[in-house]
Amino acid sequence: MNPGFGTPRTNKSESFIVQFVTVYLSTKLRVPQTLYSVYGEFCAVHDMKLCLEKELSSLPPSPEENASCPEEILLAFAFEQIRSGILDETYGQVGECIKRYRLSLAIIMGLLTDVTSEHDRHILLKYENGLQIRIDNLYGRRRVIG
Repeated sequence: MNPGFGTPRTNKSESFIVQFVTVYLSTKLRVPQTLYSVYGEFCAVHDMKLCLEKELSSLPPSPEENASCPEEILLAFAFEQIRSGILDETYGQVGECIKRYRLSLAIIMGLLTDVTSEHDRHILLKYENGLQIRIDNLYGRRRVIG
């Protein structure tokens, strides 16, 4: 018997957290409802993690040419920030919108330093100019509104 827990540990793969919560929930203490919901979410996330690990381990390794390079990941993040900034702008959150646009602008300017293709440089410059104009317009709107 483990002192303080009341039941011996039978499953060696069971984590300490799961054992503690299980024993805590089985005692006659008053348990807040949030603990039940947190425990349920923890179990659901843990199960999902195990399923994803199993699926990922069964996938064949991807060739290098199909793997995303860091520049693609950064550009995708910058575009996601632009989309979120557009939503912020739509709902009148100009300050948050400007932060997102400036982050995207910084990423794009950083990518411009390592660009080798003239076509890619032209596209990134177009985004940079568009973001800069948008940020300047929003600063003007912010001064008028605020």
